[in-house]
Amino acid sequence: MKLQGVAAAKALIPVALFGFGGLAWASGPTEAAAGEAQSWIDSPMPGATLDVSILKVSAHATADTAVTSFELEVDGKVESSAEPIASSNKLAYATLSWNSKPGSHSLRVRGKSSDGWGPFSDSRTIVIGPALQPESTSTVPIETTTTIAVPETTVAVVETTTTLESTTTTTIGTAGTVAPKPSTPAPTPVPKPNPVPTQPPPTAPPAPAPTAPPTTAAPPIIDSAVLSGNPILYRPTCFYSAQVTARIRNASSARVTIDDIGFDAAMAKNGDDFTITIPSGFASTSTGVKAVRVIATGPGGTVQASAGTIEIRFNCPKD
Repeated sequence: MKLQGVAAAKALIPVALFGFGGLAWASGPTEAAAGEAQSWIDSPMPGATLDVSILKVSAHATADTAVTSFELEVDGKVESSAEPIASSNKLAYATLSWNSKPGSHSLRVRGKSSDGWGPFSDSRTIVIGPALQPESTSTVPIETTTTIAVPETTVAVVETTTTLESTTTTTIGTAGTVAPKPSTPAPTPVPKPNPVPTQPPPTAPPAPAPTAPPTTAAPPIIDSAVLSGNPILYRPTCFYSAQVTARIRNASSARVTIDDIGFDAAMAKNGDDFTITIPSGFASTSTGVKAVRVIATGPGGTVQASAGTIEIRFNCPKD
């Protein structure tokens, strides 16, 4: 028997999602009136404990007409809204953001179609823990002492003494007179040697300041990237989807791309765990086997890894 329209979507509640460790269930909505949008929360999981951050909430909704908008309610107050990131006729997916705060919180989502806002989904309780504090690095100054040896300089002073001998001759003349003494020349002074100049000590060059080694942020590391759920998706709206889960260290964000068809969507972050749901609903030119890649970005750069392949077929399978 083949499921049709919204009746098929209602029959599939709860919705099965695949992630790490096995099977999980999306939060379903309160029963909607005819034509109103029915909504579900895909992630984060019930009872999850997360760091304080900008929380990404993944959700999907279905209605008789196209779903055009989503709202996220936290503890009874609408915190954000978003348009679908992927949709096809009656099924739409969206990612909503909330600047989380520490404590236990209740999350609900709802979708809007041409018939107005549908009811909120069942509440999902999560716990937000304290933010991680960065490690501090202390720099200890290094004291450097430079000793310069100054050679000693000795100045020798030579003292010189000159002795002059004086000879006196007395001549007695015939008249008995005494001849005068000849004059004695004055001694010639001896010049003192000039002192040897003393050279000033050399000036020591200033010691160079220590240079701290540069710090380099570690690049993201993708420990695992897994494609689960249904590996076969379809061009029109079918209730088939696949999920990509990855564990990535040193990454602030991650996204998933599908080769050749232009699919590029952000993944929801929960610590080092990242998830995204890929629904059916692709263009007619997108059929074939396509590679799925996870691209992670962080302070240390951007890396990517293969998550596997999916096959996109033209029509939904017959029930």
